Amino acid sequence: MTSAETNEPQSVFDRQTRIPEWNQSVIQSQVALVLGCGGLGCSVALSCCRLGFKKIILVDYDTVAIHNLNRQILFSISDVGKPKIQVAAEELRRKHIVDPSYQVVEGYNMNAVTNWSKVVELSKEATLIFNAIDVGDYFDAAVSSLALKRGVPLIQGGTFRTTMTVDFYGPQGKPCWACAADVPDKELMKKLRPDLIESYASIEFIPEDAKPVGASASFVAVGCAQMMVNSAINHICATLTQPGHEVVHFTPTRSIFYGNNIDLDKWPLAAEPKCFFCSGADLT
Repeated sequence: MTSAETNEPQSVFDRQTRIPEWNQSVIQSQVALVLGCGGLGCSVALSCCRLGFKKIILVDYDTVAIHNLNRQILFSISDVGKPKIQVAAEELRRKHIVDPSYQVVEGYNMNAVTNWSKVVELSKEATLIFNAIDVGDYFDAAVSSLALKRGVPLIQGGTFRTTMTVDFYGPQGKPCWACAADVPDKELMKKLRPDLIESYASIEFIPEDAKPVGASASFVAVGCAQMMVNSAINHICATLTQPGHEVVHFTPTRSIFYGNNIDLDKWPLAAEPKCFFCSGADLT
C-alpha cells in the first residue's frame, strides 16, 4: 500500500505547519548564527535544522571533553578530543538536516573573540543571532551591539544549576542588552557601541568573567536551548500574523524557568531612555 493510498503526509514539516499562525516558507528562509557549540548551542542548532532553517552557521573553537557528554547532545564518547565544530557540523548534516535540497550547515573552528572580524562578516547574512558563548558580560555586550547594528533579533541563554534564563531582544533595537546591564567599565563600553563594533579585527581587549566549574544536566541545557528557539519562533510568527498590516514584533522579554520547583518568571524588558547603545546617549 502506498503512502498516497493511506493519506500519509508527504512533507517532513507536516506536523509543525498544522500549528496555528505558522509560516513554514518564512521559517525556511532563516539563517541562524549560533555562537557556541556547548550545551545550549548544540540543542539550538539541532532544533534549527529540524525546523527547516535555510542555514545554520556555527562558531566554536573548543574540543569535546568527557564532562560535556551529559548535556551536549551532538557528541558521543568517541568524539572526545575532537574539535566541537567538526563533530557538530558533521552530526547535523548526517542526522538532523531534514531537507538537504536547500539546508546548509557551516562550521567555523575559531575563537569568536580573537576572530571578531569573521564573526562580523558571518553576521551579515544572519536573520537571527543566538549567543551561547560563555565569555562574560563584555562579550555579551559586543554581540548585542552587533545585533543592533545588523537590525536582527538576539536570543541569549544561560543556566545555573537547574535554573534557565533566556533573553530575547527584537530587531527594532529597543530595548537592548545594555538597557538592563550593570557594567562598571564605561570606557570599555564606549568601544563596543554599534557605530564602532564592526571596526575591530579582534576584541581581545574585553575581559573574561571568572568561570567556576558549572553544575548542569541534560534537561537544563536542552530545556534552556528550546526556550531560546521558541523565542525566535514566537518572533517570526508574531511578525507574520498581520499580512498587509503594520509589522508586529514579539515583545523583548526575559524568562527564567526554575527547574527545582517547575516555576516560571517572565517579564517584558524596558528600554532605557539614556542607553548608550540603542539610544545613542553619551557615556558619562
